[in-house]
Amino acid sequence: MASLRSLTLNGVKWYLIGDSVIIAFNFVIGIILARLLTPEDFGIIGVYGIFFALAEIFINGGFSMSLIQKKDMSDLDCSTAFWANIIVGIFFFLIFELSSPLIASFFNIPVLTDIIRVSAIGLLIGSFTVVQTTLFTKRVEFKTISIIRFLGSVSAGLLCVFLAYQGLGLWSLVIQGLASGLIRSVLLWIVSKWRPKFEFSWQSFRAMFSFGGRILGTRLLESLSGQASAFVLGKAFSPRDLGYYQKGAAFSRLLSTSISGALFGVSFPVLAKTKDDETLLYIYRRYIKVTSMVIFFMMLLLCVLAHPLIVFLYTDKWEMSAILMQIVILGLMFDHIIGLNNNIFNVKGKGDILLRLQIAKTTILFILLCLSFKFGIYGVCVAEVLYYQCAIAMCGYQTKKIIGYGYFSQMKDILPYLLMSGIAVSPAFVLTYTALSNLAVLLIGGITSILFYISILIFRKDPIFLQYVWNDTRIIKMRTKLKIN
Repeated sequence: MASLRSLTLNGVKWYLIGDSVIIAFNFVIGIILARLLTPEDFGIIGVYGIFFALAEIFINGGFSMSLIQKKDMSDLDCSTAFWANIIVGIFFFLIFELSSPLIASFFNIPVLTDIIRVSAIGLLIGSFTVVQTTLFTKRVEFKTISIIRFLGSVSAGLLCVFLAYQGLGLWSLVIQGLASGLIRSVLLWIVSKWRPKFEFSWQSFRAMFSFGGRILGTRLLESLSGQASAFVLGKAFSPRDLGYYQKGAAFSRLLSTSISGALFGVSFPVLAKTKDDETLLYIYRRYIKVTSMVIFFMMLLLCVLAHPLIVFLYTDKWEMSAILMQIVILGLMFDHIIGLNNNIFNVKGKGDILLRLQIAKTTILFILLCLSFKFGIYGVCVAEVLYYQCAIAMCGYQTKKIIGYGYFSQMKDILPYLLMSGIAVSPAFVLTYTALSNLAVLLIGGITSILFYISILIFRKDPIFLQYVWNDTRIIKMRTKLKIN
């Protein structure tokens, strides 16, 4: 138990360090770009991003999870996965080179033709480093991955700002994506000791695909679900509207993905090492509680401060994004529950259940989008909120069968944090109706709510907070004091 906890905390630490620095840097870059570029520019990028997100699922999909899950992984398995990814990368590169005029015509955005053809190079570059990244992940060596991601993001971000200042418009965003992927790929090849051999095993391929194929199908459906709203908005509304939605949704995912993403990346290889169901359930429940304790509060705080935050950072031209962000947050704040449930299915080798679940969830989402379409862009966002609640209930029904931890048990564990978070953000909510400046509301409201939340957790003697935050912080302070003395 101790070794797994140590492994998890160390992995999460480096993942969060890397993510925090990258997010902070990209946050600043995003502010600059939002002031230099227009909502239309971000909307157009969002349209081609729909298709590239699906292609990246095929390239980074099932083989990576298969290698992580495989107990007796061999060098032949790695080489087989490497060459399979290269073939998939070449395939999608050619597909996008040929289909780009059709996509541009479908969305009535002529410039998409050239943008897609140039951006397709990034898919090819990314296919060369899937195995290297997987090997670092399998060993829970997130320090190396975090440093490489940081260097790639910083270099590409600075280049993007320079190009935007030079008047390249949305092309600066296209080049940023290419530069980031290229830098990461080069660095991974430099630091990784593994090199592919010119060998391919059909037996290994079939074995990995039998496990990874279901994961690939599941992730593809997850990506379809994640891109469904953007697809509807891109087709039915203007690129400007999609730009507002993309900026609001991106801001909503900023905190959620930085926290839950770190735990998802670490939790699968750690849970995969767990031998018995009792230990698995113990660790899993703590993952649920820890992420909920942080994510619920931060997402609700972001929700109540959305308007002053958007206007202060991006100016009034992005004001509509604030309303969309508030709606999206109400659904996205539960996404970490779904992600952790999915990890349980993968750990237990229940890819077939996960695939069937995702088919059902995707079907429900498209039904909700069709029903909400006539209510405009706000209706589409409300449909997302309803979808998340349906998805959690469906996942919980299956996890109860597998490890005896179903929907109502999960809700019982997380609802206290939702209620405490709702109470804690009330000072910030009240301040948004005062005559204070946007900056004052953000500073005073944010600090007051954070202190209020910590006070509630301490007064309640919340065991998760005391064990994973309070006690660890006290230990760090004591060690520091001893060193000084």
